[in-house]
Amino acid sequence: MLVGLTACAGAPPAPPPGDALEDTVHRVSLPGPGSVNSYWIETPSGAVIIDAQRRRTAARTMLREIEDRDLEILAILLTHAHPDHVGGADALITAAPPQARVMATGGTLEALADDPGGYLALARQLLGDDFGGRLPGVRRLGSQEGFEVGGIEFQTREIGPGEAPNMTLYYPTESNALFCGDLVANGMTPFLFEGRTAEWIEQLKRLRSRYPRVRLLYPGHGAPGPVDALVETQIEYLERFRERVQTTLEDDGRMSPSERAGVIAATQGDYPGYLRVAELDDLIGLNADEVSAEILGRFWPGLGRRADI
Repeated sequence: MLVGLTACAGAPPAPPPGDALEDTVHRVSLPGPGSVNSYWIETPSGAVIIDAQRRRTAARTMLREIEDRDLEILAILLTHAHPDHVGGADALITAAPPQARVMATGGTLEALADDPGGYLALARQLLGDDFGGRLPGVRRLGSQEGFEVGGIEFQTREIGPGEAPNMTLYYPTESNALFCGDLVANGMTPFLFEGRTAEWIEQLKRLRSRYPRVRLLYPGHGAPGPVDALVETQIEYLERFRERVQTTLEDDGRMSPSERAGVIAATQGDYPGYLRVAELDDLIGLNADEVSAEILGRFWPGLGRRADI
């Protein structure tokens, strides 16, 4: 059963029926801009959590759901190191029994330690005591490791830098579902600040060949839904946005304020009702700035800040 605290904008596709895991997966997603998903899987021995919300207070909302069913936390699996997926993990693990562990792959742990974009530091500054991104004692998972928790066999796959410095997919191997983190933002304006939209598109294009059995995606933002529809829509969004930004750069390698405003207006027209995955009023405009820098770094050596991509 897919339960949560809010409905998402628009009318995202409904999940396909028949997945063996579906009736045990619960979704927590607080309403409004910056909405982010956490999932918890109900097992006979306890709850397995995937991602931990941005705020400790939001994570405690999920904890109350779990405790209302008289369950203990078995593990918290992290898909990547962005603040909105890790900020509540310490509040959850503090309430868990001693044997419970936060689990993450090496790439996620390195990003948590290095904070390459400075986003964790910024979250601590803005959210204060409501953010708890420091996580001692995390169990390090391999980039393609099988493990069992709560009677569920998972397979990890690190897919490398894209939306985040590194992204981990969690595949319950007896299911036709995949927890894909921020590889997909269903019906929401994505976060493009990492400057790797080209790599992100390639990751999406490879997903179907890597997981031919998967029919249902559990994304980091927005409602779960059919893999083909969600992947196709995400690729379309990224390619269309890149094309719009690149058009503004073709004459002089710059995006003027009026051209930036045009990118924002056109994107809002194409995707009406999309909420923002980050609590930033100007997310589309800031995305345009970052994608501009990405494209300049690739096609205008010396002008952009990512000429080595």
